[in-house]
Amino acid sequence: MVRSATNSTPGTETCSARAGAAAAPASDGPAVNAHTPVVLVVDDDQITRLVVAETLTPQGFRVVEAACGEDALDAFSRMRPDAILLDINMPGMNGFECCERIRRLPHGERVPILILTVSDDDASIARAYEVGATDFAAKPISWKLLGHRMRYLLRASRALESRARSEARFRSLVHLSSDWYWEQDESFRFTLVSQEGAAKSGVARAHALGKACWEMHEAAPAIGAWEDHRATLLARQPFRDFEYVCAGDDGQPRHVSTSGEPIFDGGGRFRGYRGVGHDITGRKLAEQQLAADAARQKWIAGFGQRALETTTLETLLAQAVQATDGASADGAAVLEYLPPDGEAERGRFVVRAASGVGADAPSGAVVTLCDACGVAAALRSEAPVIVPSCPTARCEQPAGRARGCASRASVSVPILGEAGPFAVLTMVKAGEASFSDDAAEFVQTVGNIVSSAVQRHQAEARLAYLAQYDSITGLANRNLLRDRLDQAIALAARDGRQVAVLFADLDRFKLVNDTYGHHLGDRLLAEVGARLRALVRASDTLARVSGDEFVAVLPNVDQAEAAANVAQKVLARLGAPFRLGGHEVSVNASVGIALYPADGADAESLLKSADAALYRAKDLGRGAYCFFTAEMERRSHARRQVQADLRLAIEREEFTLVYQPRVDLATRRVRGVEALLRWQHPHRGTVSPADFIPALEETGLIVPAGEWVVRAACRQIRAWRQAGLVPVPVSVNVSARQFQARNLDQRIVELVAGEGVDPRLLELEITESYLMQDPEHAIEALQRLREAGLQISIDDFGTGYSSLAHLPRFPVTALKVDRSFVRDATSDPNAAAIVRAVIDMAHTLGFAVVAEGVETAPQVAFLRMHRCDLAQGYYFGKPARPDDVAALLRPRSLVPAGGAPDFSSRCATICALNPDGLGFEEPTDPL
Repeated sequence: MVRSATNSTPGTETCSARAGAAAAPASDGPAVNAHTPVVLVVDDDQITRLVVAETLTPQGFRVVEAACGEDALDAFSRMRPDAILLDINMPGMNGFECCERIRRLPHGERVPILILTVSDDDASIARAYEVGATDFAAKPISWKLLGHRMRYLLRASRALESRARSEARFRSLVHLSSDWYWEQDESFRFTLVSQEGAAKSGVARAHALGKACWEMHEAAPAIGAWEDHRATLLARQPFRDFEYVCAGDDGQPRHVSTSGEPIFDGGGRFRGYRGVGHDITGRKLAEQQLAADAARQKWIAGFGQRALETTTLETLLAQAVQATDGASADGAAVLEYLPPDGEAERGRFVVRAASGVGADAPSGAVVTLCDACGVAAALRSEAPVIVPSCPTARCEQPAGRARGCASRASVSVPILGEAGPFAVLTMVKAGEASFSDDAAEFVQTVGNIVSSAVQRHQAEARLAYLAQYDSITGLANRNLLRDRLDQAIALAARDGRQVAVLFADLDRFKLVNDTYGHHLGDRLLAEVGARLRALVRASDTLARVSGDEFVAVLPNVDQAEAAANVAQKVLARLGAPFRLGGHEVSVNASVGIALYPADGADAESLLKSADAALYRAKDLGRGAYCFFTAEMERRSHARRQVQADLRLAIEREEFTLVYQPRVDLATRRVRGVEALLRWQHPHRGTVSPADFIPALEETGLIVPAGEWVVRAACRQIRAWRQAGLVPVPVSVNVSARQFQARNLDQRIVELVAGEGVDPRLLELEITESYLMQDPEHAIEALQRLREAGLQISIDDFGTGYSSLAHLPRFPVTALKVDRSFVRDATSDPNAAAIVRAVIDMAHTLGFAVVAEGVETAPQVAFLRMHRCDLAQGYYFGKPARPDDVAALLRPRSLVPAGGAPDFSSRCATICALNPDGLGFEEPTDPL
């Protein structure tokens, strides 16, 4: 039963404890504040409870009563009193048991409990403290002192509670932080280490208690020295952030930072130190990693700079293997792969540089490595290969002693050159540890720098080679040729000897390129270089100076015959067929020879003289050699002058066209004209086509000149038609250089369309030999031209290398019989037979026949008798200006027999134009 004593009278019972209004306090008692202390009085004696209530209530306490232990437990759970007065001797549950049970209740561990007992024997007192009593008081109670005693108990309880909360906050903060708390005695040995210390430092408390910090697992300071720290401790001075390293219970090093302050008692005596510890292992490892990264980056930067400055590859590779510290490696090597040769086994490498473990193999030694080492794998994959440990011991040194690579960790990085893998940079560890990812990345960076440097060295070597040698043939180029020729001339001048320069050019090399492709053309050049190299002496210089031109410098030549002998050997050797990709290719050569000092005093003049002799050899029919003469120099100079003037001729509009009529032998009417190019030089006057047409071909100017001819012919066609003249086809010649262009057909069609003329009025004359250089290309191009409406004729038929099997496939409209056959047809039976055969074959194939160079009446009669369709030549008229030819193009005009320069005075108007504008009516009168 519980009763509130503040508003009740003795004997009154309630079912629950309740708070009553406090009576007016006594003059010496404290006033009731916002929190009135609640005191639970537990006693089976009602009088005692009443007296206690009457005593404490006026002093500012609130009293709750309980008559037995069970009621006390219930009241405590509901009321949570600030203090308890507990009688020992009660029926049922005594005071000792009630105290013990209250201590086990929530919030009961620290509430002050004052036990009331009628006996003050030592056993009862000891029992009271055993069950958790805060204090005891003997009956009878001194009621006057009871209030003071209760206030003392409450103050002590609040102090203990505050300390407990403070300790809890401290422990919570310590737990949340990475710190732990510690205390040391006068000998600096740990007497207390907080529970968090073991978890956060990795050192069990049992291993730390009783020891100084320098006695734990061979602890060592990270900075400073123990002597300085001991001096601080002996001076009883506080310290901050002292760092040391100790081994944790797991054997791993732990970095610790500790701060402490000395402890003194009330008498000022030193009692030890207390402080906090902090595990800085993570920070230290990060700092070490940063320092290692910085050191690696510094090394990499320095190595990169040295790689740019290093002049030799050997020095660079020697520096690369010195990077073992950056990778925490024990040895390094650069190994170049050695392909198997004959019976040699695979996995052999040449040591290019080595350092540290395994460096006993000297540079240049051949070593055999097993596949498990990762070196060969890095070479094959062109990617880094990390091997935690090599499981075999098959690696051998040059002397055959076992390398013992078993259990070695390694990282291998390929070194890439311009053409692919060049070598492998490999680093090894002698112990059990493997390479970290950072170390492997460092090795890869070193390998990348070496790769870049290797590629730069190879590129420089290649450029140096290309600066002096030809990449296709391996012969000297023009630069090296000049240098060697200068040296040969200097020695010849000193010794009074001669130097021979042979300038060789391949005939029909262009045909090989166009027929078989440039790759086989390059192979042909390489084969030519090899054959020439076998013909000259070691002291001679052989060079390729342009596409198909070669030069040999023969120093110390006694007689011109020696140079001639070499030239004859060159012609004979190059005249033999070449086997290229399943094709048999035949080329000839022409050779020009110049001698020092007769033909030139320096390299430039000698080369010009040999070049002039080469052109003379070509003029002689190719496949020949020729010595330089003064006349060649004159011709060479004239040719160079013509070439220079031709470059300006198109811009200055110095070219003109003249037209020669093409006459129908059956009607004597003009069926067409041929446009012929003429050059009117401003100073030299009219230049012969025989002089400038070859120069146009040689310089490549024939292409723009040929386009000009087509454009000018189209404009003339348009002018004649606008003048009301009979429209007849105008034929223009297409050169070899033009026909070799793959877009010839497209370009001509564009030109004709741009001038706005009927494409049927333009005829292209193509030399027979040009068509046969690449028949398939010719057929395709001619077909496209015919589809566009243009007329096609084969010029100089019978003089080339035509195959009759190809002729029916050519989409041509006419064949032109060469003037050499026409000239001899009336005097030479063989020539006559050829002309008849050409006419018959052409008619059978549906082609018209044009005879060139007709100059006499018997020739006209012969051609008419054998049904030749058209003829042109001086008999009908020389090439004339457009105005002169216009007279023959008037309606019903007739070409006079015998021909004459003045066409206009001999024309007859007896023809009429067919409706299609291209053909003529059949004549009413015979010729």
